[in-house]
Amino acid sequence: MTLQQPKHISTNDPGHADLLNTRFDTLYENDQALDEAIKNIKVDEATTTVKGIVRLSADYKSASSVTVPNSKALSDLYGISFVDRGKPFSVDWNFIILPGAYRIDVATLNPTSDHSPPGANPKGVLFVGSVKVEEDMVIVHLYVDETGGVYKRIRTVAGVWVPWDGLASKNHTHLASDLPSASTQARGITQLNTSTNSTATDQAATPSAVKVANDRANEAYSRADQAFTQAVDLKNKIVGAINGKGGSANSDMNGDQLVAAIANLPVKRFASGTFNGQNAQASSWGMSISMPVSVGGLSFTPSSVFIRVKLTESDGFRHVDGFARCSTSTQDTIYGWRGNSIYVSRVTQQPGRFSVTVEGSKIDAYAGGSPTSKIWAYEWYAFE
Repeated sequence: MTLQQPKHISTNDPGHADLLNTRFDTLYENDQALDEAIKNIKVDEATTTVKGIVRLSADYKSASSVTVPNSKALSDLYGISFVDRGKPFSVDWNFIILPGAYRIDVATLNPTSDHSPPGANPKGVLFVGSVKVEEDMVIVHLYVDETGGVYKRIRTVAGVWVPWDGLASKNHTHLASDLPSASTQARGITQLNTSTNSTATDQAATPSAVKVANDRANEAYSRADQAFTQAVDLKNKIVGAINGKGGSANSDMNGDQLVAAIANLPVKRFASGTFNGQNAQASSWGMSISMPVSVGGLSFTPSSVFIRVKLTESDGFRHVDGFARCSTSTQDTIYGWRGNSIYVSRVTQQPGRFSVTVEGSKIDAYAGGSPTSKIWAYEWYAFE
């Protein structure tokens, strides 16, 4: 503050007033000398090596080494918005080399001056990593912008930044001709196909095609299951039939074994035909008549036969008509009215043929008469 000179005292006693005023003047002169001395005192500014006076700063981002932050700077530092946190202090990306994640939120990027990735969105996150190679360090930049763009580059051990490599963005596009086609040996793009009967090896089935194929597979499985059940049932019936005919079979046999079991069944071959009414007539009344019949060209040797035979008078009046059964060990006789009869002898065997003799009795007619016997032969059935 400015020193003020005291006012002199004026009284009716000048001797005493001068005494006081002289003392006041001395005090004022001493104050002026002290003030001048204080003004001439010089103190150096404080540094990181010398004590001294310091200057306050309200800039919390200041890089000065001779100022200290004041209360406002500290308040600003703790009160900054979230979007400012994590931002790099340098706008030149070449100098962002400390490992960590940095939020990039600027109006525009200028790859020429800030060395940002060409074509990248100005909002995103820059990831910085480092790898030690021998005694040097390789710096890695990976930038992901908010549109999905991904860019990377490295700084070599020689301190040279390699140009940015733009990876695929979620908004990028390609012509189909620019991309490789998929095959059974390589990955690539492929065309969808809704067909279920296509043989293409470079197309992918749609869910609808897979559903159709699955439905058909389920239907085929159901039918196959039914067929299997029916086949098992049929096989059991075949086994039962073989065993019922004197053969030997079981349900564990396969198809070839069942065929063999059927082939080995004790079956009899047979054949049939007709003698077409072959006949013979007795020479006169009261005489019997015989007629040999035979069949050849068979694939087996018969052991028994059935033959339809008939006994009539010469004018066709019928007395006996029926099937006679005979074999290599038996003969047969068919009787009619008044004891009139037809006899068929035992079978005479020859390879592939048989022969028998048919004999007709004389005709015993009611109330007299003299009818002549006549015999006939028709259908025949021969059995092995």
